[in-house]
Amino acid sequence: MKVKKFYDEVVQITTSYLTKKEKAVNLINLINDNRNIDISGVIDFFIKSNFEKYSEYNKVVYGTFLRLQIIFECKKYLFLQESVEGMILGGSMSYGPFYNVRHYDNDSLSSDIDLIVITTDNSYSVDFDCLSGIIKDSSIKSFKNRKELCAEGKSFVSIDTFSHRFIMKEGGFYVSVHFITKEKFKQICSLSAEKQGHLYLSDYKEDPYRKDRTVEFSVCGTEVVCETPSRKVDGGFIAKIPWYGVVNGEIAPGLFLNNISPRFNVIEGSSYLVKKNVQILNDILVGNATYKNGSIYKAHIRRGRFMENLDKIPNLFV
Repeated sequence: MKVKKFYDEVVQITTSYLTKKEKAVNLINLINDNRNIDISGVIDFFIKSNFEKYSEYNKVVYGTFLRLQIIFECKKYLFLQESVEGMILGGSMSYGPFYNVRHYDNDSLSSDIDLIVITTDNSYSVDFDCLSGIIKDSSIKSFKNRKELCAEGKSFVSIDTFSHRFIMKEGGFYVSVHFITKEKFKQICSLSAEKQGHLYLSDYKEDPYRKDRTVEFSVCGTEVVCETPSRKVDGGFIAKIPWYGVVNGEIAPGLFLNNISPRFNVIEGSSYLVKKNVQILNDILVGNATYKNGSIYKAHIRRGRFMENLDKIPNLFV
């Protein structure tokens, strides 16, 4: 399909009398049926027509397309690197494209892009210079400095994940990337509901986690309080972040797991190993939810914002 015709179909959907959910589903299907469409060309039409100015929903659609363009750029360049084993899309672009994505001029209010990047060895060999066209130079420089500090050892011997927020040159939002090795990812995908307690990950972050504790929910909706302390190190902080917990035999996804659940949207180009481990993770969560007469959707901290019957909504193909 040509870009102009695609854009016209987007306009037709957004201006229709369909519900917001119906519009979102139609737009997801439109993207999935036209996987080779030039997203940047579509965005050019948005800009020329002042598309986002016409309604609040148009802002959601425009914001989703902007983020989709960035995701495709990351996919295009990062998968050229041997150190990248796979990527998983999380956050609102996973569970709510064209529905939950917030887009404002103020980046503190806008939805960011959440990416889990699984690496062959460690995050130090992943290069983001290839994305200098869309990411601010200062952000890439900061990432390099933090990588060097981490590679030198010092306080970072025991970290499990390396997180960095990349600031976009345009659009007023971030790409939050969480790096984890394939060995560690494989290890943490084998959840167990047999032992009460939590599995924590040590995350090297730029800033301390915003709270000393957080409330998560089990597959049955039971509240679980998790401690999230941070300690200062060179180049940032090491935060203790819950991957998952168990209460009364119910699995309660923690912050990182909530990032990619309940959609588990593996980006095309990821290795078989990554896809297999994600499937294992999904099967364990669904199995525990079924056994406990719960739902993996009840376990998400954003569950009140989900589209109705989200389990029947198609995943956005990325």
